[in-house]
Amino acid sequence: MDSIEKLDVSGVKTALDKGANPNWVSNAGQTYSVSAIGTLAIFVGGKETDIWGHKTEAEEEGTEILKMLFKAGAKLQPCHPSQVFCEQDHLSIPIAEGLVLFTEALLKNGLSPTKEIEGELPVEIERITPMEIAVQEGRANIIGLLKKYGAPSLEPRDAAQQALIGAAGDHDLPRMEDAIGDGAWVNGSNRQGETALVIACAASGLYSVEESAAILYLLKKGADPAVKGNDGIGQTTALHAVMFRSSLVFDNRFQASNERFKDSPVRAREVIEALLRHGALVSARDWHGQTPLHVAARGNNIVGATKLIEAGAKIMPHDDEGKTPLDYAESAEMIKLLKDHGAKEQ
Repeated sequence: MDSIEKLDVSGVKTALDKGANPNWVSNAGQTYSVSAIGTLAIFVGGKETDIWGHKTEAEEEGTEILKMLFKAGAKLQPCHPSQVFCEQDHLSIPIAEGLVLFTEALLKNGLSPTKEIEGELPVEIERITPMEIAVQEGRANIIGLLKKYGAPSLEPRDAAQQALIGAAGDHDLPRMEDAIGDGAWVNGSNRQGETALVIACAASGLYSVEESAAILYLLKKGADPAVKGNDGIGQTTALHAVMFRSSLVFDNRFQASNERFKDSPVRAREVIEALLRHGALVSARDWHGQTPLHVAARGNNIVGATKLIEAGAKIMPHDDEGKTPLDYAESAEMIKLLKDHGAKEQ
């Protein structure tokens, strides 16, 4: 249904009147099958906000389409092996985006306000409740709505911790300060095993002023880079996340899209140095036994690898597959760097 992706109310109505299946599933039988309701949630949630940060028109159109789908017989479909995206998972999108009308329409039609959401990737992701998402995203309007439909409030300390994790992922300094003021522990983890520093580093892309400032703020507040946290895939450290994320801005081909990212390589370098200065373990292991140097070598992060080596990183550590950083190196520059410091072919 192309009309759903376009949020075309009249187009969806016409299609349904002609007999279109409201329980249509895209790519049926494939790994990432998505139902009509799931597709609608994705496209409503993905609409750009207006200058006030609202998605009013898109939400109203999407909610009208959602009600039409339910009226035509759409069912909330459970997950099965070939359909990673199930309806309960898609409750996360309107909650995270603060879409009250859309969220309430889902709740009215049987979506649970308390059932855990399993995530959208075929990996070991910890489950999260709708309330935890709302608290993470600071969506007071959704929190009130979930309570109305029977979801219990989080314990104050748990709420503060979830809020800190969410604010760290958004690199939102005021919200981080509020969460810490409400009792969040800067080195604490939420129920999903996430920590603020790891999430802040894992969510950094081009090292804008806001991204680097959030990481440096957490370190100033006492965040310990040696503490592992779940980055959405498994337990890792902030240094692993930075080695992966900073490889883009250290690439010689990197060109800032605007003035905001002009000094991104400088800020990324400052973040690495700050993590090392605050006690990051240069040869710590992540969820599959890789060290930060493995990650740097795999991403051809010359600057990051150099910093790690200067800080004393082991040159020939073996990961769970028995591979060393040199086994992942592909560029002549990375291979030379590693070999100059003692790495040898196995």
